Amino acid sequence: MIKNTTEEYTILSEKFLEFEGNKDIPARINTNHDSVPDVFKSYKYPVSGWPVLINKQMTEELKELSIKIPGLLKQIPTLYFNDDIKKLAEFYFEGDEMMTEFAMLCHKKDLEIGCRLDLTFTEDGFKVLEANIGSSIGGWQIQSFESLIRNNHPELVNKDKILDYKGRNTLQIYMKFLIEQIIKQLGKQNTINVFMEMGDIEDESEKQESLNFFDSLFKEELANFGLKGGTYTGDMNSLVSHRWKFIFGG
Repeated sequence: MIKNTTEEYTILSEKFLEFEGNKDIPARINTNHDSVPDVFKSYKYPVSGWPVLINKQMTEELKELSIKIPGLLKQIPTLYFNDDIKKLAEFYFEGDEMMTEFAMLCHKKDLEIGCRLDLTFTEDGFKVLEANIGSSIGGWQIQSFESLIRNNHPELVNKDKILDYKGRNTLQIYMKFLIEQIIKQLGKQNTINVFMEMGDIEDESEKQESLNFFDSLFKEELANFGLKGGTYTGDMNSLVSHRWKFIFGG
């Protein structure tokens, strides 16, 4: 579409040809770059070397969508299934009504959880492809690649223009959200510890590297709240409840 409008000379032609002719910017960044944290070296997903730039109006639209869509999704059990355990069990839990009862107990608590929307932008506006909901939603990792992406584009690191292109520190936002929700449920604590389930990571060095990365970020944000704590992992089966707290059983 853009190319068709610039085949004949216009005031934008020169800039467009300059943009199109820049072959030095990679389609994908090299995640083994020194600026990338070790935990994301050789990242298994491709990361585009080109950022997506959105204006203020689109930012406001995304803010609204990010609140409205999760709110609507929460109503699915009631609006589509009338909270019927049997129907919910057949649709979500292969007929397991006991699991469904437990799931609905959690659902009715109306806890705030993380949600990432996957969207496409069309001529009619945004369309939702899917909603990723839960504690492992993904997407926050991109913050660790922002400086590398920016350095590929002089416009984004120009000291006179850098403030015109604002990124969101998704890592800090996630940690802040996590701590706020813990305080909301348990009350103000002097110390907050979190347990990370990492059973899907078989390599012990990779597991420790991931834990250290998360722990460092978590402690940094705890300090902003004037709190202490840390991140731990282990065998989930060894966790036992004691006076409203989970501890490793002996």
